[in-house]
Amino acid sequence: MQLVDGSYAFALADRDDGDTLYVAKNKSPLLIGVGDGFNAVGSDALALLDRTHEFMEIHDQELAVLTADNVQLMTMDGDLVVRDTFTVDVSEGDGDLGAYPFHMLKEIDEQPVVMRRLLAAYLDENGTVNLPDNLLQALAEADQLYFVAAGTSYHASMVGAASWRSTHIRQRTPTWLPSLATTSHC
Repeated sequence: MQLVDGSYAFALADRDDGDTLYVAKNKSPLLIGVGDGFNAVGSDALALLDRTHEFMEIHDQELAVLTADNVQLMTMDGDLVVRDTFTVDVSEGDGDLGAYPFHMLKEIDEQPVVMRRLLAAYLDENGTVNLPDNLLQALAEADQLYFVAAGTSYHASMVGAASWRSTHIRQRTPTWLPSLATTSHC
């Protein structure tokens, strides 16, 4: 894994050892679901709530070896990491897909509702945008504005960038964003 660079989330299985799952992550979502007689991985808790409510974080630059009854965490250097599990206290219905086969399709279809909610929160009755004063002040003082995104958010940030005069769009790699501005706000 030390040869791999950038953002990734891996879950690998060896055909000769089908009872073991090897997992690694860096700057991408990955969570270990801890169940009764099994362990699993997913991009977030909602993906596993129908199976378990117990989870263990895997941090960036860590590896995990999962079997049905054991999770072993370690650093990229092989040092063991001890971490407690935590309980996600939401109902399975909170992540319910309804008639949708995938979360992505559900989220795409929910976009108009989310946009109406955002517009209601930030537009007054005359259609004037009302943003918090501290946000407006920070934007006014910044000589650069960074849009940091990946996937669909990256494309949305390109649209947003067209609205700003001095913008740098970067793929999701906040650890190497250049310090080009004297007063940037990320």
